[in-house]
Amino acid sequence: MLPGWIGGEYDIIAYGMDFQFLKPVYTGDHLTCKIVIEDVYEKNQKERIQFSYSIENGSKEIVLKGNMLGTPYIEN
Repeated sequence: MLPGWIGGEYDIIAYGMDFQFLKPVYTGDHLTCKIVIEDVYEKNQKERIQFSYSIENGSKEIVLKGNMLGTPYIEN
């Protein structure tokens, strides 16, 4: 899933995900994933990140949207 790839690329461990599948996607469709960081804040002495995303097909129709909550992975 494209939104999960973004979290993995930036070392964000997701702990909450919301997906809304709006339209079917077919083999060969061109997809574009748009992600917006909505908020970065601290809770319980840990940094939290909230972002939303939408995925469009080649016809610019939104086929999936949702949001994720996560925390950056910090190796000790």
